[in-house]
Formats: sequence, structure tokens, C-alpha cells
Amino acid sequence: MHNEDVVARWQHVAPRNTRSRILIVDDCSDDVRPALLAMSAREWHVSVANDARQGLRRARLLRPDLILLDVHMPHMDGFTFCRLLREDEVTRSIPVIFLTSAGALDERLEGLQLGGVDYIVKPYEPLEVLARMRVHLRLRQNSPAVRAEGDSASETDDEMVVRAAIKFLSQNLGALPSLPDIARTVGTHDKRLSRLFREHMGMTVFACVREMRLKKSQELLSDTDMSVQEIAERLGFSSAGNFTTTFRKQKGLTPTEFREQINGQ
Repeated sequence: MHNEDVVARWQHVAPRNTRSRILIVDDCSDDVRPALLAMSAREWHVSVANDARQGLRRARLLRPDLILLDVHMPHMDGFTFCRLLREDEVTRSIPVIFLTSAGALDERLEGLQLGGVDYIVKPYEPLEVLARMRVHLRLRQNSPAVRAEGDSASETDDEMVVRAAIKFLSQNLGALPSLPDIARTVGTHDKRLSRLFREHMGMTVFACVREMRLKKSQELLSDTDMSVQEIAERLGFSSAGNFTTTFRKQKGLTPTEFREQINGQ
């Protein structure tokens, strides 16, 4: 069945104003079966995706009211899924409940920091899952973001990946992973990510990083009392000397001269 047919069928069966649409993204059908059985008595229309990439496509096409998301899946994990979901105008407001065996504290914190509204660790109690789902569905129905969504055009996959990568880079300027690892966090590979940055940003990934570091350094020089050494370390420059050389090459001033000029003004 074509994607357009799927959308049409879903819209016919479950009008947005009458039935909530639930998307479950989990590669293990046995894990979600208790939740599915519990949902069967509800007036919800439920769709299941067996991997994160399929789930992302369905989320963008079908615009569910709530997503239940596993973390450990092949090809793309749930954290990458959530990161990409938040970079699309159409899907960014969809609430995500993590329903997963990834129960370590750092995993729970990462899921919530990426925009998850709730985090439930397997094995779970189906009735508790339903109760939490009802809460977030009610909150979504009253959300201004839902009323403003309308028929906004979804971004392309390429644009979504670039936006997600830029956000990830901005959050990790001080300890930047390798290019393959950066690409992996946004659901792609290093060659594609490099191509997308050249096409959409007009520069390489690490040229973009350099621009972001310099922009952030200007903010820190203007708004804080941090030393040049501290700023260099915080933003991932190899040394204060390297930071000074890079800064002067772009601005025509050393960081210290820039700060003095700002303070003088």
C-alpha cells in the first residue's frame, strides 16, 4: 500500500477530532503486546512500527497524538529518533513516552533531556502505561502547539538531519565526538553528513564547528569574566594560543583586545 493510501485510510478510520492516534515504535512485538491488549478497549487508533526509521516516516506522514518509543533498536536507536523528531516543524510537538528496558539513570536522563515527556522501564504494568498515556493525551489536546500545527509543511529528511546535527554540535563544542559518531547521533553516516553540510551550510562540518565556537567565544568574552584559557578549554580549542590565533584570524583582534573594545564601548 502506498504511503498516501495509508494516510488516507488512517484519516478515514480515525478523524483527528474523534480518535487519538497512537504510534508505537519497538522492534520487539512481544514487549508491546501487553500494552496493545490494554489499548484494545480504548477509542484509540494504534499503529506499530518495527524500527525507528519506519517509525520516523510514519510519524511525519500520520502525525500521531502520542508516541511510545523503545531505545535499543537496530539501525537507529530511540534517542536518535527523538532527536530527529524534535527538528521537524510537523512532529516536534508530539509527546514521546519512552517504553523501554534501557533503565540506567543516564539513559533515563538522556531520554528526558531529548524531549521525552515520560519514561517507563520494562517490564511494565499495562494499566499504568494507559494512565500515563491518558494524561499526556489530555495535555496535548489543550496545547497551543497542536492548534498552531495546522497543515505546516514538513521539512525534508536532509534539512531535518542538518538541524539535528547543528543542535548536537552546539551542545558538545567542548568535547566533540568524531565525525562518524556525530553522524550516528543524527541517524546517518559521515559521508552523507559532510555532503549535507556542504549543500545546506556551504561549509564542512568542522568549519561549521569553528564558526559556532567563535560565536560562542564572543558571547563569553562579552558576558562573563572567564579567562581566555577557560574559554578555550570550555569550547574545545586545543590551547589558549590556538584559540587566540583562530579568533584573531577571523576578527582581526585577539580575544583580550576584543573584550577591551567591548568594555570600552
